[in-house]
Amino acid sequence: MPAPKNTGHKRDAIWSEYDQLPQNKARCRHCSTEFSGIVSQLKKHYFDNHRSADGPVRTLSTGKQSTLKPTITTVDDVREFNIAVAKFFYTCNIPFNNVESDTFRELVSTSHPGYKPPSRKHISGSLLDTVHSSLINKAKDNLTGTQVCLSLNEWSNVSNEPVVVMTIQSGQWVYLVDSVDTSGNQHTAEYIAELTTEGIRKAESTFNVKVVGFITDNASNMINSRRILAHGSHTKWLCCASTELVG
Repeated sequence: MPAPKNTGHKRDAIWSEYDQLPQNKARCRHCSTEFSGIVSQLKKHYFDNHRSADGPVRTLSTGKQSTLKPTITTVDDVREFNIAVAKFFYTCNIPFNNVESDTFRELVSTSHPGYKPPSRKHISGSLLDTVHSSLINKAKDNLTGTQVCLSLNEWSNVSNEPVVVMTIQSGQWVYLVDSVDTSGNQHTAEYIAELTTEGIRKAESTFNVKVVGFITDNASNMINSRRILAHGSHTKWLCCASTELVG
């Protein structure tokens, strides 16, 4: 059969395992199965049924030797891709059970033959710990030795439960220090002062920074907590800027 015309586009190496047929179809050279000429489908069939141990494949576009391998080949590859999948779920706020949906697994199988995505339990457990530690270390690398301001805000979460959120700011970046569920506790000045002291300690130990400013709103409990904390402290106590910092 005559070779397909060169259209000027680089052809995928997988075509070395198929004969091109009319109407954008392809025939497997190993088992004569015919498919539509969709590269992802051709790769899946080849990897699932005919791939030998990293055998050489000749690319049609250049004639050079290359090695056709599945996208995910080693334990390190699987670990790296698991982390990438987990980050996608975290940053896009996607429910973890979607990772076990048939549609998502079909997508992954088509694009990365042979790769099995992590389970919902894995994403909500060890992978979450791994990604969190990685982000903390990255933030620490950026912040070590810097002077920062701690901001404390009172919010309600999606379940309408009271929380206190503490962040630090350095330049244009804001980093989460802690989010404390304060259910069952009155937000007295003494309690806020206790949370702030722990927040300063955690920020300095986690990110290797020096907290030089504490920013809150003008609520009476916040004002009184600043008076409690001001005794013997070298930290500057500011107000009215918290919304500007974290909003």
